[in-house]
Amino acid sequence: MTHIDKNTAPGSIPEGLDQGHVNNDSDDIVKNQNHPRIWIILGGIVVLMLSIILMILFRENSGEAAANGKGELNFAEVVIADLVQENEFSGTVGSLDADPITAQQEGTITELPPAGKDIHQGEVLYTINEDPVILLHGELPAFQDLTIGEDTMPVVSQLNGVITWVPAPGTIIEQGEVLFRGDDRPVILLYGEQPAFRAMYDYDPHYHNNQISYGTYITKPPTYDEGPNLIGNDVLQLEQALVDLGFNHRAMRVDNEFDYATRSMVKKFQSSVGADYDGVIQLGEVVFLPGPAQVLEVFASPGNFSGGTVLGVSTGDPSSGTLVLQLEGALSDLGFNTGNTLEVDGIFTPETTQAVLDFQAASGLDQDGLLNLGEVVFLPGDLRITSLLATQGSSVGPGSPVLGISLTDKVVKTYLPADKQDLLEVGDAVTIEMPDFTEVTGSVVFVSNTALATGNDWDPPVFEVQIEFDDPSVAAGLDEAPVDVIVVSDSVDDVMAVPVSALLALLEGGYAVEVQTTGSRIELVAVEIGFFGSNNMIEIRSGEISPGDLVVVP
Repeated sequence: MTHIDKNTAPGSIPEGLDQGHVNNDSDDIVKNQNHPRIWIILGGIVVLMLSIILMILFRENSGEAAANGKGELNFAEVVIADLVQENEFSGTVGSLDADPITAQQEGTITELPPAGKDIHQGEVLYTINEDPVILLHGELPAFQDLTIGEDTMPVVSQLNGVITWVPAPGTIIEQGEVLFRGDDRPVILLYGEQPAFRAMYDYDPHYHNNQISYGTYITKPPTYDEGPNLIGNDVLQLEQALVDLGFNHRAMRVDNEFDYATRSMVKKFQSSVGADYDGVIQLGEVVFLPGPAQVLEVFASPGNFSGGTVLGVSTGDPSSGTLVLQLEGALSDLGFNTGNTLEVDGIFTPETTQAVLDFQAASGLDQDGLLNLGEVVFLPGDLRITSLLATQGSSVGPGSPVLGISLTDKVVKTYLPADKQDLLEVGDAVTIEMPDFTEVTGSVVFVSNTALATGNDWDPPVFEVQIEFDDPSVAAGLDEAPVDVIVVSDSVDDVMAVPVSALLALLEGGYAVEVQTTGSRIELVAVEIGFFGSNNMIEIRSGEISPGDLVVVP
């Protein structure tokens, strides 16, 4: 290329150019002097072409240099990826208050746990009159005494004399066993629905004047008109009870008639229990109850005159239902199932009673085989004491608040703005960024339907959300700790994606990426864009690009 000296005089011929060249072009120059616009257009075209050529050369040189490790271009690989769009909300780790524990007995609070203490199943919540109140797991709150039978009945003495022995509360008395003693004579429990209301005996023709004597003289009722022997449902249940106890006679028929075979069974029975051996069941010598009886209360003491109510008992069909079922489940979980004889079936059996006795012995409760209302508290799980609602030494009664508690493991509370209320539902999975920047998982357990004011006129109302940790142990030791809740609002799977910074906006509209082709050349390829992920990756679609290709990024 010929160099042109900047100092050459106007109109002179630059050094190195011959006269002929100038003369040959002089006519054209003269002609074009009348068309300066053409020169401007031609000059612009030349500049544009030179710019394009320089850019291509620069890209080629840069691409080749980059391939040799000497250039400045950066590349990212085209990948197949799952993309998500995320929202992030501030939250706090803490405990949720549940309904407070209230007393179910009257008395004085003698011991309370400290606030912040965790109470586990089988442990003492507090003591009242120095008697412990124990936590057991169960969804249904205790609402009644837990005893062996569904019915509560009084046991009334129909004997004259003095009470000489009574059983202790909680004692279970079965058929053929002594309920109490009057003048040291036993009063025996037999199973039957109809209460005893008369003496029972048979007619023996060997004795005159319709009198029977087997050590005691009894005159038949003057209204008796059913034949020589006593007949009735009371006789029927007496015969059935004696047969069930094994006092059978070869000629015995359970037929509601008190005959000589019945008398023979009665005499064997009386001999076995230490009663008068006369073959006659005197009124008051037996008490008919529907089934085994567990003593709930004792109303008479030895030395009291006989007559009136002596005992209050639980009897009838075995207690059953959800309350018994969760009691059996709790006792079994705590290991009070000696020999694995306790069946968790919701029926209060003698095996249930034995498990209750073992539990009472280990817990410091009175060993009576029954659980009085207020001795245990059923709650769905372990708990944490959040506050003390009573003080040591204070008097309480049924319904008095004693302890503020939290039933759940630590949860995250966050708040959704009103315009994002539908972003989360119960059961949705979320990611929680902990204070140490680790990420753990959780699920939504509560979304409020009631808006809360933020206190700022310019901020929209919010809706409370509660989130449980999938692994509660990750929140151990945290209280009122700040966390971030990351919520996936939308996602796509298995799409071709590049960093969003790889996109170039085209003047004519749309987008393109610069792709490294064979020979380390850079080629501009138009793409369609799709889903934009929160990790700054964006979905692209193009038939000229494949996963694994390299695109230029800043």
